[in-house]
Amino acid sequence: MNNNEFETLDFNNGDNNTPVVDPNTNVNPAEDLSKTAENIIAEVNQQINTEQPAEAPAPVVEENVVAPQVEVPTVEAPTVAEAAPVSEPAPTPAPAAEPAPAEAAPANAAVADPNAVQEDLSNISYENKDSYNEFANEKPKKKVSITSIIILIILIAGLGGAVYYSIFYKDVFNLNLLGSPEEPLAAKEVTIELGSEIPSDITVYMNRSLSATQYKLTNNKINNNVVGDYSFQVVYNKETYSGIAHVVDTTAPTIETKNVTAQSVDALTADDFVDVCSDLSSCTVDFAESFDITTITEEGTYDVALIAKDSYENSIQVTAKLTISATAEVANKLVCTKTKAPDATDTFSSCEVIYTLSFDDTNSLASASIRKIYTFDDEEKLTEYANTKGTGSSNTTDLTYTINNSVSQANLSTDSSTKSIPTDKTEATTTLTKSGFTCK
Repeated sequence: MNNNEFETLDFNNGDNNTPVVDPNTNVNPAEDLSKTAENIIAEVNQQINTEQPAEAPAPVVEENVVAPQVEVPTVEAPTVAEAAPVSEPAPTPAPAAEPAPAEAAPANAAVADPNAVQEDLSNISYENKDSYNEFANEKPKKKVSITSIIILIILIAGLGGAVYYSIFYKDVFNLNLLGSPEEPLAAKEVTIELGSEIPSDITVYMNRSLSATQYKLTNNKINNNVVGDYSFQVVYNKETYSGIAHVVDTTAPTIETKNVTAQSVDALTADDFVDVCSDLSSCTVDFAESFDITTITEEGTYDVALIAKDSYENSIQVTAKLTISATAEVANKLVCTKTKAPDATDTFSSCEVIYTLSFDDTNSLASASIRKIYTFDDEEKLTEYANTKGTGSSNTTDLTYTINNSVSQANLSTDSSTKSIPTDKTEATTTLTKSGFTCK
């Protein structure tokens, strides 16, 4: 290298701070490169601002960007005594001014990357899409069709009609708007005691009360004097409810005893200790099982245990007094029995009539007991006869119908069954024997 080349580079001798200047262009290379870096940054920012989507915020350019420094080649000093001066290295340029940003983005907004790969959201449910901003307004709105409205109106109208029909007409649903729901309307099984009054209260026949102007009760087939089962009907809102009424005998007979004086117990029966025994079905008197009259052999006064039963095993136990005396008069009574054959119009197969007559010390009739036992071939005839007579008791086991009638001395002359019997014992025996009775 010659001295002319050193002169072209224009180095200052001994001054390292003097910049190197190109003699052909009169431009300092280091300064020129610094300006070029600044221009490149400005152009990039301008291009980014231009290509960015309208809704995306402007990208942020990192601060304190320093322009690249140009390394100046070191040139060896000339060997001549007086070397050409060397220029100082180019100073570090000041940081380029930050371009004015676009409209400031929200504080928490994420910076959108235009080159990022978008996530596939096609399979996300509408419930989950609410968490994504881009799908927030895509949830479809539910629509109510006219058909659905019509069906709803029909259902409401049908329910209203059913309620009206239930309350005011058929009482099907048994709605009680003022209280709890009631059980379905139905007839009950009715139990009526033999001889008692036939009830008229509708709650006896139905499971709840009804207005007297809204129902009709038909119970005239019930015979309260004859044990048996009878039907009844209740008509309510054009509906007929049928039920069964059971006439039963659960009442024990009523018995009045009398004291007896006799020489011995040989001829005594339980009936000798009975003054009156009455029951709507029948009444039979026997010695109680715990009492054995045959054990009484000595003179004295004893308690006699009696038990009275009706046809339905209702019973009552009573006591009477027995006095054994050697001077006592013999018991004075007459028992006459006859079996009657049926007439052409009778439905029974046979009838047994038993007269038990008691006389006082003068042999005058004091009391009478008449029992009639009818026997039938089948239960249907028995039931029909019982419904006709209505004064006795039926026994479906042996197909019998029994009528008992006790008559006191005061009523002997007026009772139709005994008024034709003479009041004298001898005459009574003669009359009954002629009528076909066997007396003893």
